[in-house]
Amino acid sequence: FPQWEGDGKWRQQCYVEGRALAASLPEGFYRVDTYGCYDNLDLWLGRSGLQFFSTTVEPSIMEFYPLVDVTRDVSSKPDLSNYALRGLLSVKYLLCPTDKQEELEGKMGEGWQLYATQGSYAIYENENWLPMGFTYDSYITQKDFEAVPKAARSNLLLKAMVLSEEQIERYSGLLGELAESERNARTYDAYVQDVQARRKTAASSFKADNYGFTAHIQLQRDGLVFFSVPWSEGFTATVNGEEAPVEKVSNGMMAIPAPAGECVIRVDYHTPGLGQSAAVAGACLAVYAVYLGVLRAGKKKKTA
Repeated sequence: FPQWEGDGKWRQQCYVEGRALAASLPEGFYRVDTYGCYDNLDLWLGRSGLQFFSTTVEPSIMEFYPLVDVTRDVSSKPDLSNYALRGLLSVKYLLCPTDKQEELEGKMGEGWQLYATQGSYAIYENENWLPMGFTYDSYITQKDFEAVPKAARSNLLLKAMVLSEEQIERYSGLLGELAESERNARTYDAYVQDVQARRKTAASSFKADNYGFTAHIQLQRDGLVFFSVPWSEGFTATVNGEEAPVEKVSNGMMAIPAPAGECVIRVDYHTPGLGQSAAVAGACLAVYAVYLGVLRAGKKKKTA
């Protein structure tokens, strides 16, 4: 009964209004954020969401979230004060029940504008959202990144990509080390400037499907294209049809090196070990089929 009381509006907000709410949102790929909504509203909308409840996640997200001051157990609910995380992770819209609008507006801070009202939901648009897929001019070492207070690390990730020592050696010609003075520029105005700088190289299109995603991007020079997609060994990539490495950067996200000019980046996911498992299963079935054939042949002989 307490659960029923707490979830009294669940059916109305998700099941009944979910389709109309989804239809009111523009086409294209972006993430949504929620405030005061029921868990996993993004699933009803067919969108990637920042706040969700799930038993399983890609393990690298468990590495990323704690380092940017987000608690991750069976849910992900970044605090509204972590505004830079919204820009970094391509959050374009924030959804809130209209009966909690006043409460939200007292907490949300700068950079949000009311986009529309749909049913019992208010939709706010993030003025400082970043499209999926963009490049950096600078990198920062893991040691220097962790020297910054957790609450400010999301801001720092809009200035520079965190690289390992091996990656720094490999891509030193593409990125320069972030100046120490820049590491401390973590005001809201600096955040807006960093978002604008990242937008200049953002992908013109990003489309996800059941197998991975495709991005089109125009680069003035060679660079590492960052995607806020949790890294996994199962990802493979091509750039203009040529194989390219999928680098694990910024404590759990991915980046793909791409040359200057027009690039089509294709990333596919295959569950590690699934092919081998299927081969073994196929072999077992083949042996079993032979075994059944032998049994049947034996029964026919006995009958005769």
